Amino acid sequence: MNVNYITLSNGLRIAVSEKPGENGTLVLLHGNSSSSHIFKSILDNKSIEQRVLAIDLPGHGYSDRSINPSKDYGMIPSKKIVIDVINKLSLDNYILAGNSLGGHIAMEIAPVLKELKGLLIFGAPPLKSPINIEEAFLPNDVLAPFLTEHTPETELDNSFNRIMRGTELSKFIKSGFLNTDPKVRSAILNDLNTLGAFGDEADIVLNLEVPIYVIHGLLDLTVNFDYIKKLLKNSSAKIFEIDNCGHYPTIESPQLFISHLTKILGEVYA
Repeated sequence: MNVNYITLSNGLRIAVSEKPGENGTLVLLHGNSSSSHIFKSILDNKSIEQRVLAIDLPGHGYSDRSINPSKDYGMIPSKKIVIDVINKLSLDNYILAGNSLGGHIAMEIAPVLKELKGLLIFGAPPLKSPINIEEAFLPNDVLAPFLTEHTPETELDNSFNRIMRGTELSKFIKSGFLNTDPKVRSAILNDLNTLGAFGDEADIVLNLEVPIYVIHGLLDLTVNFDYIKKLLKNSSAKIFEIDNCGHYPTIESPQLFISHLTKILGEVYA
């Protein structure tokens, strides 16, 4: 399938599949120090009937780097810019899906999106307020480089190899990381220590009036899956598990991810 790219006046780049959007639209948000490239398997998939949009968040991928990173990077600016993109493109009848940081952004803006039809998150445990990092995430240091502007290459390689279990995909993740403005990471770290930068995502997902879906790689070293299952136990949210897969299911297990995604799309757009 052909993929087109558009660059908005604010310097944000968006990958767009060739589908016209008559059957709905899937909006994809990547994680911290990643890019829309992790969604290539979805953008290229001919069996998906919906138009697909994958945004390069500020400072990531091919979107512009900011000359004022303290103003343009982090949760609050990212939430605003995604809302602006959705409004500028006059999207309706769409599903919002986010990996990792993109999932947190998706959850937090969902309540103000009037035309939203469904929410899909993966690698993004819904956080509470005050922020409950130690409860929602697993206790290890693999995420340390994602909260540090500059990390020695040997430490980077160690983290990526652990996250990707020593596969060649670690090079792919590292490439996206190195192509990100390092100031993005310090902005996110600052947000984690700033009251109000993150909202009460747990409350949002438990009260959102659209279908909610979670896809989880069972080998994810970062997310506390027991926390997610407990939080959503009595909700209407649906959880899909993927064996032998970690934090990046769209590239680690694309066929199974798309299989689950197709079921989700079929249900939302039935």
